[in-house]
Amino acid sequence: MRLLKLRSGLYIGRIKTYNIKTSGKTGLTYLNLTLTIKVEGRKVDLQKSYCLDIGKNINIVQIMKDVDGLKENGEVNFKKLYNHFFKVTITYNKWGEPFIEELQVAEDIELDEEDLV
Repeated sequence: MRLLKLRSGLYIGRIKTYNIKTSGKTGLTYLNLTLTIKVEGRKVDLQKSYCLDIGKNINIVQIMKDVDGLKENGEVNFKKLYNHFFKVTITYNKWGEPFIEELQVAEDIELDEEDLV
């Protein structure tokens, strides 16, 4: 078995799955994304969550606008996330765990076929 080193930096990824859950503790609703990126030829899954409650969702609102998944009446089509590649910025927290610091729709970027997941 070979351990894979995930370096901080920018990767290209796709949404593998998503789900929406309400926290039993806080009562807040979250969009949980599982993204797949490619590192050294291997696929790696990472997770990112966004709060969907009013006043806490500006980042996911922008992403949904960018993928054309947000209607004027506020209705959201999260399935549109599957149709796009994303720029995924990875950093490490104080415990040494990798996390997604930033997620943006990858528009008009040149992708090598080996980078695609």
